Amino acid sequence: MTTDKKTNGLGIFGKMLVIMLAAALLPTGLIWYVSYRVQSKQLESAIHTRLSATADRLSTYTDQWLDAHLRMLRLAALDPDIISMDGARQAPTLRAINQEYPYIYLAHTIRATDGTNEGRSDGKSSLYYGDRQYFKDALNPAKGYGLEAAVGKTSGLPAFILAVPIYRDGQAVGALSAALLIEDISKQIVDSSIGRTGFAFLLDAKGRVVAHPEKEFARVQKDLSQHAAIVAARSDQKPPFLLDDGGRRVVSVATTTREGMTLIAQQDVDEAYEPSRQANADAAFVLGGSAVVALLLAFAFSRGFTSPIRRLTHAAERMSLGEMSIAIPESTRTDELGDVARAIERMAVSLRLAMAKIESLRDGAAANRSSRPPMNSSVVPRLGSGAKAS
Repeated sequence: MTTDKKTNGLGIFGKMLVIMLAAALLPTGLIWYVSYRVQSKQLESAIHTRLSATADRLSTYTDQWLDAHLRMLRLAALDPDIISMDGARQAPTLRAINQEYPYIYLAHTIRATDGTNEGRSDGKSSLYYGDRQYFKDALNPAKGYGLEAAVGKTSGLPAFILAVPIYRDGQAVGALSAALLIEDISKQIVDSSIGRTGFAFLLDAKGRVVAHPEKEFARVQKDLSQHAAIVAARSDQKPPFLLDDGGRRVVSVATTTREGMTLIAQQDVDEAYEPSRQANADAAFVLGGSAVVALLLAFAFSRGFTSPIRRLTHAAERMSLGEMSIAIPESTRTDELGDVARAIERMAVSLRLAMAKIESLRDGAAANRSSRPPMNSSVVPRLGSGAKAS
């Protein structure tokens, strides 16, 4: 009777499964990890480049737009009629500026002495502008011009107010100022979509919205001075910034114009890092497929090993019980298992011969014992009586 004893620890199947899984998954996992690190850096660089390119392009456009209009005002400030600081003489030039640049809804001059209007393109009464920062900056030699973001009182649209000094005989006698609607800048910024979810917006030096896809933000000059991108930029974090913008995870960059305004470009993290997620999903599929293939191969190969071993074990157990006429199919194999099977067969033959020899010796000994004559019990008394007689 044979007894099946369970193998302690991992059997051949378990060991082969572990080996094949390691052989399949370790190189694949290492390749995936290295590829993931390289791809992550490349993707982060690509995201930074894309967002920065948008922000830099819009920042440059804004700077160039402002430079062009500042040059125009500086040239106009050299006109003798403007230098005269005579409202009647200035009016035609101011109206000409208004007509040449339709988005300039007001061109006017401000006296340096009291901060009131001297001439206006709209012909309205003089107003006091002496407390306006752009007027003070224009008359400040260290600054040389003034800039302020505002909302047009009539149009309700975002505007820039520019001002340059008017010099006569080397002395600042006033400032030439223009209020410009910035529809062109706003359109450039609003139309600069980045993928499906990305966009850009412009803040003035105080962090108030100048241009934004949400037009209401610009109309009310929404204060975004504590926007996460600005806070991150102030803290010297390395862009791109991963931020929480109103419950949305975004990646963002911020750049500053020459005039101290901030242009921010951002995109949802899910969209920006979508290629990385897709690559990870593909890698997970490959790893999972490799694991399944390794499992199937381990199962197939382990059965090829364990089945012959079980048959050899069974043959050895039968031999231990005295059954020597055993046919082992594995003896025809040409591998190591065939060598073991043939060795067991040779051992069976040797044991069979040894048992036959032992059996023969045992039968011979029994025959010798049976052929000896039995000892006669009457001899002893006669010997005894003879001894007495002597």
